[in-house]
Amino acid sequence: MDEKHASFIIDFETVKQQKQKYMENALMDLYEKLFTYIDKEANIREKVRAKQIFSHKTGIPAEYILEQDTALHFEHWFAFDYITVAGSRMFDLFVREKQEELTKPMLDLSGFMMLMALEPVHVKAVEDDNITFSGVLENFVEEREAVFFLKGSFNIQEGDTVFLRIVRAGFKNFIIGPPFSVDDGKATEILTEIRTAGKEGRVRKYLKESGIDYLRHKKG
Repeated sequence: MDEKHASFIIDFETVKQQKQKYMENALMDLYEKLFTYIDKEANIREKVRAKQIFSHKTGIPAEYILEQDTALHFEHWFAFDYITVAGSRMFDLFVREKQEELTKPMLDLSGFMMLMALEPVHVKAVEDDNITFSGVLENFVEEREAVFFLKGSFNIQEGDTVFLRIVRAGFKNFIIGPPFSVDDGKATEILTEIRTAGKEGRVRKYLKESGIDYLRHKKG
């Protein structure tokens, strides 16, 4: 390989790394702005209503929602999936009200994050903050990798059926919010239920509305 060709490869890799870092920073800034917005702008009555609905959907008593593990699940469901009295999601409201403050990369990521749902996947391998998985719905079987966006001690093991939210930023997939594994004995029943409810291309809509319901079957 001549020197000119070698330098081209090195430059390309550098550009790729820079772009990846740029997109990851945009994702981090967007995430922080979202939760700052929710802390400051979300109506207290809306949060009370959301906790009641979350408790009903998951079977978790309202007084336990503020415990650390459950609180993370609630906060992300409230941000991305919960529908307010006015008929909007908090993330949609945030983007609409703050779009002038968001950079183009943030706005691009926002479009993908609006589509996120708690979707079930089959875990092939777990290594540090990275998992390899394959989809189990809509005939998607190819393997992909994803990185945990939040650092935490999530109990995920090889072979688990896991519900998680995924967004692509740059060249990587990121898991947004806390994932959860479901009981092995319930996994087949759950997937059958989702396929039945999501017929005619409505799987993602169903999961957006009802994915959190399966937290009641969380493993151990």
